[in-house]
Order: sequence, then C-alpha cells, then structure tokens
Amino acid sequence: MANNIGTFDFKKLSVIFGVAQITGFADGDSVEISEENDAFNSMGGADGHVDRVKNNSNFLTIVLRLRQTSPTTKFYLDFTMLTELQVLLFHC
Repeated sequence: MANNIGTFDFKKLSVIFGVAQITGFADGDSVEISEENDAFNSMGGADGHVDRVKNNSNFLTIVLRLRQTSPTTKFYLDFTMLTELQVLLFHC
C-alpha cells in the first residue's frame, strides 16, 4: 500500500454520519484513512511462475478523533448506547 500524505483545511471539511455533521475534531492527526487490502497480490503456481493479481476490494478504515468536549462526542455516545439497547431488546 502506498502511504499518501495530504493536508486539508478543517474549515473546508464536512463529515456527515447519518443525520449529524461531525464537529469538534481534536488537534493533530484527527482524520486517518487507510486501505484494508493491498492494491495487488502475488500468486505463485506449482511451476514457479508468479502472477500479479489486482485486488478490487475498496474497503477503507476511517478514524476520526474528536475533542472530549465536542457536541458530536455526546451524540455518538448516545447513539452507541441506543444501538446497544436496541440489540439487547432484539435478542430478548
């Protein structure tokens, strides 16, 4: 995987999850995006020939770091608790 580093202005960044806009990013490395798979894999055969195979998986991991005082933090804590409660009620 290539390590691409970019910079952006948080004033120009909008992150929406469900119906809520995420605000209150922490200082520093607040957003990290990484690919889950390599772009290409090598496959070797019994005869010793190696093929290069393109991986078409588009899975990404996105990590957002928020300040503790961010309004979004409370929203997601409430969302997580509600989701856990819904799962609990569903399994009862």
